[in-house]
Amino acid sequence: ELSAGTYRVVQNVPGLTGATGSGYLAVLNFSVLGSAGESSAIGLSNGTLSNIQAEEIMAVWVGDSVTITRRPGGGGGGGGGGAPPDTTPPAISSVGVSNVTKTSADIAWNTDEESDSQVEYWASPAVVSPLDTELVTEHIVNLDELTPGNNYYFKVRSTDDAGNLAESEDHTFTTLPEEAAFTTAQLSVSPSAVYVGEAVTISVLVTNSGDAAGSYTVTLKIDGGVEETKEIALDAGASEEVTFTTTKNTAGTYSVEVGGLSGSFMVEEQPEETTPPPDIPEEPTINWPIIWGTMAGVLVVGVVILWIAIRRRAY
Repeated sequence: ELSAGTYRVVQNVPGLTGATGSGYLAVLNFSVLGSAGESSAIGLSNGTLSNIQAEEIMAVWVGDSVTITRRPGGGGGGGGGGAPPDTTPPAISSVGVSNVTKTSADIAWNTDEESDSQVEYWASPAVVSPLDTELVTEHIVNLDELTPGNNYYFKVRSTDDAGNLAESEDHTFTTLPEEAAFTTAQLSVSPSAVYVGEAVTISVLVTNSGDAAGSYTVTLKIDGGVEETKEIALDAGASEEVTFTTTKNTAGTYSVEVGGLSGSFMVEEQPEETTPPPDIPEEPTINWPIIWGTMAGVLVVGVVILWIAIRRRAY
């Protein structure tokens, strides 16, 4: 019979310099003395295992926290009387949900005595998690393979070493929904330089990298101002090229932004048209030698004809 306090238990094994294998190296048995219905709790802390040279031996400690109740049978009174069997279930408290994802969630709770851990949960029909038989006072159970965006109900269960079952009230949580997630890539501005009034084509590739279909607004900004918007709908994993066309009537360099991607294009004034001089016909060139030669020939012929005519008259 011990009063409240801290006690050290030493187990010496003469001649033993080490330990191998698995199993119990020592077992400590406790009995409770007191009146009927009384109980005592003993908390054990993991100690140090060493050989006779005080060299530490690595060990796994089992049963470092125990609750001891009176043995059944026997009477009450001041020493050694028995106690009725334990029929009180654990008291459940601090039920909570954490780490909720699209397909999983952690359920945690506390009990006032060591007991096992199990969760019953349902959307439809009800499912029971695997039983964790480790007796603890701080419980946590991970639920997986859940449906995204679904509302689940659950209650926790704990059974103590005497077989007393406790169940919590119903609780609820909702898994995260599947969502669309849009990204933009491959911005193209063509041509990069035009004259005033000529068209520039701007295109970008939009991809839905999420796990659900959704709609997305593609916005074209030029020099920081919204030029045009287009609404598209994409299934999960799908892509689509979105194209805009714009013209500018003022020369300059314009910045382009679509979905966080940036580029630019240049607009130049039309070059001035120059009028070619009119075609002036060339004046004909007078070939005076030919003219004078022709006239001389005509004159000679005329003289010859005149001479022949005069001779005829003479005869």
